[in-house]
Amino acid sequence: QASSLPLAPRRCEVMAPMKRPADCAKTAGAAAKVARKATGDLSHAELSAVICAVTKARGLPREVVGMLADNIERALFAFKEDRHTFQDQVVRMIGEVLLSEQAAAERSVGELECNFTALYSERPARRDSVTSAAARAQERVQASKARLAELRE
Repeated sequence: QASSLPLAPRRCEVMAPMKRPADCAKTAGAAAKVARKATGDLSHAELSAVICAVTKARGLPREVVGMLADNIERALFAFKEDRHTFQDQVVRMIGEVLLSEQAAAERSVGELECNFTALYSERPARRDSVTSAAARAQERVQASKARLAELRE
């Protein structure tokens, strides 16, 4: 017997296109990074970051910082096997500068963490001090109001 209900639509035999997985962009970015490293190609942002870090280096004479900053591009854009020994020396010096800056930053972070820990441990005592000072101020306000009322009488 025929049913009066319409037949269910046929399922499409071809699957709908799938969305790209979220990590696909990361994979593509990683592949591009590997390709850049393989070809020795640095992006403008990476080169700018290195130049900025070297020019902000502390403890070096301005002339040395200028010399390194001027030669970063020439030294880093050359393939390692094609570099002259002077370019290798520049790359090594840049690495030393960046490592010393990293060590200084880590020391600074350590000192700041110690300061934070010391201040944070003093927080309850400071809170109690503020509370007692506010109570004393309130008492003085009340005393001055009472004295003012006495003087008015």
